[in-house]
Amino acid sequence: MLFHGLFLGSLIWAALSDLKRREIPNLCCLGLLLAGFCRIQEGRLALDEAVVSLLAIGLLMLACSLWRDSMGGGDVKLAACASFAVGLVPSIHAMTASIGAAVIVGLLMMLIRGKKGGIPLAPFFLTGYAIIFYCEV
Repeated sequence: MLFHGLFLGSLIWAALSDLKRREIPNLCCLGLLLAGFCRIQEGRLALDEAVVSLLAIGLLMLACSLWRDSMGGGDVKLAACASFAVGLVPSIHAMTASIGAAVIVGLLMMLIRGKKGGIPLAPFFLTGYAIIFYCEV
C-alpha cells in the first residue's frame, strides 16, 4: 500500500508541478526511489533489475535530451526513478506509450497553433507509467 501511495503520489505531484511551473521537484524523484525500495523490500522487484532499469532508461533519456534538447533534466530524472520503481519491461512499455502520446499531442498542437512549442512531459509519464504498471500488476 505504501508503494502505491508513493508511486502515484510522486507522479501526480511531478505532473502538476510540470504543468504549472515547468519544473519537476527533486522530492518527486525521491518518492519514486522510495517506492522502488518498498517493492524491493516486499520481494516484488529484484534490486539488480531496479538498478538496470534506472540506468537503462536514465541513460536513454539523457542521450535523447542531449541529442535533441527536447526534454529537461527533470524529465530524465523522473523517468529514471519511475523505472527504478517498476522494473525494465514495464518501463519500456510505459516510455513507449508516454513518448508516443507526447509526440502525437505535440504534433496536433503544432498544427493548431502553427508553431513549435515545448510541452511538459511529466503528465505523459504519469499516464504511461500508471496505466502500464497498474494493468500489469
